[in-house]
Amino acid sequence: MGRMILSICAVVVALGLAGLQSAPNDAQADQRNHQAAQEARQSQEAPTSQSEEESAAREKAAQSERDARDLAAQESMAVSADGQLTEVAIQTWLVGWSVFLGGFALIISGVTLWITVTTTRTQLRAYLDISEVDFTRLNDTLACEDFCASFKLKNFGETPAFHVVIDGRTQRPWRDDVDVIDDRKADLPIGGITRGDSFTYQVNVKMTRQDHQRIAGGEKVIWLDVDVRYRDAFGKERATKGILDLSSDLELHIREGSHVLT
Repeated sequence: MGRMILSICAVVVALGLAGLQSAPNDAQADQRNHQAAQEARQSQEAPTSQSEEESAAREKAAQSERDARDLAAQESMAVSADGQLTEVAIQTWLVGWSVFLGGFALIISGVTLWITVTTTRTQLRAYLDISEVDFTRLNDTLACEDFCASFKLKNFGETPAFHVVIDGRTQRPWRDDVDVIDDRKADLPIGGITRGDSFTYQVNVKMTRQDHQRIAGGEKVIWLDVDVRYRDAFGKERATKGILDLSSDLELHIREGSHVLT
């Protein structure tokens, strides 16, 4: 009985010693396992950090590439817009020059047309002028002599003259020692004168003995003032004016500078 108890005690003691010896070994094993787990975690974390850095670098590179593409696209758009603006400016300039040249050509055409029309009308218009002047004695008395001053009004133009009106008047200087005789004649409307035709105008003139003496002395005593008005075929009012002086040989001569055609 006692031997059995001793055996049991020996077994218990042996188990206790074995437990004491295995405890440090278990602690070391736990420590080793913990270190191994940390190393495993570090080995897992290291690739993760490296992967994140690589991912960040790739994202940064991709962003830089996108920024570069956006910048290139904006630059291309700016260049295109500048080209379009330049093209519009050139087109506007060309249109402006075209309008200017067209307007200039139109002005030149208008001036040329005006010159052509004016030249044509000048060449084709009616021209009434004085021709075949005559001074004829009709009769004489002791006091004075009667003369007939006449001239032809001829159309030297290419078209008829319309609404012709002639005003021919004898003029005398107003002097105390000269008898003044009024030989004025009213306007004479004669209608029209066709191309190449003429109209003879006459006015009576009375000459005194004093007139003869002064004319013989070289004075301009009596003259015929002629004023002709008419309208040409183009509707423009025209005029012919002249002064016919009576000379000492009793002939009428156009006074220099008085002959005007408009």
